[in-house]
Amino acid sequence: MRVIDAGFYKLLNVLVLCFGLTFLSSCKWGTVNPQAFKGPDGRPAFVMRCSGLGKTIALCYQKASEVCPSGYDVIERSSGTIGIPQSGGGTLIAPKEGMAIQCR
Repeated sequence: MRVIDAGFYKLLNVLVLCFGLTFLSSCKWGTVNPQAFKGPDGRPAFVMRCSGLGKTIALCYQKASEVCPSGYDVIERSSGTIGIPQSGGGTLIAPKEGMAIQCR
């Protein structure tokens, strides 16, 4: 039976950490990506996810002002929580928010 030394595990941990950091840096941290659709009365409208990976409801309102420079109406806003099972046991509770707007 072959014994693997502690140096190998340190190297493996460093590689996993580097891969993880590279993956996270490629993510659009805190970026709200509005998805366009036609609103109830035919005007341009957008739906946005406002939680997760650095997103906040404040960023959604900021993005709403950018995509609708003449103003907007909130046609739906949702909020709640989501449970994420953890590998070591237990559950992580995280907020889940979203909103839909229609440009004026």
